Amino acid sequence: MTDQQSAVVDRKDSAPRAAVLRAVEEAIAGLDYGSIILTVHGARVVQLDVTRRRRFAD
Repeated sequence: MTDQQSAVVDRKDSAPRAAVLRAVEEAIAGLDYGSIILTVHGARVVQLDVTRRRRFAD
């Protein structure tokens, strides 16, 4: 079972680099299983996608 989130992280210089790094750190901290994908346009992070996987015991 997956749960996907998508958030715009930095659009047209609206978020400084520190905010992008903080968003990535928060995504990692809140993730037990899954993946994090950064989308980059023009050498800037414009999107952060988090896919969470939930694992259940048998």
